[in-house]
Amino acid sequence: MIKRVANSSAGQINLSELMLLLVNNIVLRVVFSVKGNDYGEEDVIKSEFDEILNEAQELMGMVNIGDYFPWMGWFNKLNGVEARLDKNFRKLDSFYDRAIQEHRECPSRSGPDEHEDLVDVLLRIQTDPNQEIGLTDDQIKAVLTDMFIAGTDTSSATLIH
Repeated sequence: MIKRVANSSAGQINLSELMLLLVNNIVLRVVFSVKGNDYGEEDVIKSEFDEILNEAQELMGMVNIGDYFPWMGWFNKLNGVEARLDKNFRKLDSFYDRAIQEHRECPSRSGPDEHEDLVDVLLRIQTDPNQEIGLTDDQIKAVLTDMFIAGTDTSSATLIH
């Protein structure tokens, strides 16, 4: 982040965007072991996830008439909000499914130089017969969603203010 600010040829820098990108990179690294490259040359996984996450945050932050007047929830079908929500959460669910499957297929990707990420830990808890709690894939996805939706937006807002 500091390198990007130092190399900026423009006089103005959007710190809000930069902080959100920083926090997203940190959370992606902790949760999925995905590493961004210099804040602008992210790989396909990171750019795909950023797009899904930005849309989810926008949808959750917008004024939804059905939240204030439940009897007017039908309006969300007309204005397209319901379709956008369904599409976004199908994409998010598909992304999580792929990430969980990749972690299951390659358990040895955590070598001696690598640390476990959050998905590794959750899958280990899920398969450990000594654990009293049994996590389902949907519960793992819920934890991941909490990490990203609640963690990135609030953390970046805290850094900005």
